[in-house]
Amino acid sequence: MKQVPTLKIDGITIHQSLAIIEYLEEMRPTPRLLPQDPKKRASVRMISDLIAGGIQPLQ
Repeated sequence: MKQVPTLKIDGITIHQSLAIIEYLEEMRPTPRLLPQDPKKRASVRMISDLIAGGIQPLQ
């Protein structure tokens, strides 16, 4: 099954927005995708989780 979004990088394929963001943040730290401040980073993660879990594609 094909999934969107998909990132092919470093010899691996990563599906799902949050997994892609976390991978890039850890492996390619500049430019930052998440705020440096832990409280702001937590807010971004909460919003991202809400969007990823609650928004469904149109059928």
